[in-house]
Amino acid sequence: MLEKAKTKGADLVEWATANPIKATACAAGVVCVAAPGLVAAPLLGVTGFGANGIVAGRYIF
Repeated sequence: MLEKAKTKGADLVEWATANPIKATACAAGVVCVAAPGLVAAPLLGVTGFGANGIVAGRYIF
């Protein structure tokens, strides 16, 4: 299984080298999807919201 991952990784690098514009677009898409969650989750946690809704007794003020 590790050998297969190495092969796929090498294939990915080869493809990205051959298609830099498409690779950049793919990376930008991943960042656009991941960034809101990476920013919103900690901010909501600080303001008293958890995974299941409002956390009782937790206030920032």
